[in-house]
Amino acid sequence: MVIPSFLTLEMIWLAFLLQLAEIVNQGKLVSDEIIINLLSKRLKKGEDQGESGFILDGFPRTVKQAVRTFYWAMNNSFLLVLLVTI
Repeated sequence: MVIPSFLTLEMIWLAFLLQLAEIVNQGKLVSDEIIINLLSKRLKKGEDQGESGFILDGFPRTVKQAVRTFYWAMNNSFLLVLLVTI
């Protein structure tokens, strides 16, 4: 008898990625909350690993994302430089 094992976190992550892919494939934008949450976690991880900076290509897309990123950078002692092209 074979008893399969499932990694719950892996299943959740895969379901999340499939939802993101569906949103993008429909030509829609992923919500600001999701993007900012993912970005914040990644930047925190980089800071913990000693990364000294980062370049965000294609971000921010909205004024809300720019403002939230600005406040995040201030609260986390990051220097933030935004190049915005309209």
